[in-house]
Amino acid sequence: KRMWDSVEIMCPYCGEFQQTDVDISAGSQEYWQDCQVCCCPILFELTVHEDREYFVTVKETMNNHELSCVDRLRAGDGLNFDIIGIRSY
Repeated sequence: KRMWDSVEIMCPYCGEFQQTDVDISAGSQEYWQDCQVCCCPILFELTVHEDREYFVTVKETMNNHELSCVDRLRAGDGLNFDIIGIRSY
């Protein structure tokens, strides 16, 4: 099974869809990645199961230093968006 995969996510700030790569070789993890459209920081929560099926959750953040993204794009409300990736190769 592949260790890298590509998923489509929706930015929790601007709502734009975009493709991004996920690395499931290191198992479950959290990491930050900027939106390719609005540049706001997105928290990725990657959960990898033993059979290499994975689940990705993307979240916006509400820390003080990130409020400019929320203010600029919309009044943020902590929305979460889930993408499920289940592929066998």
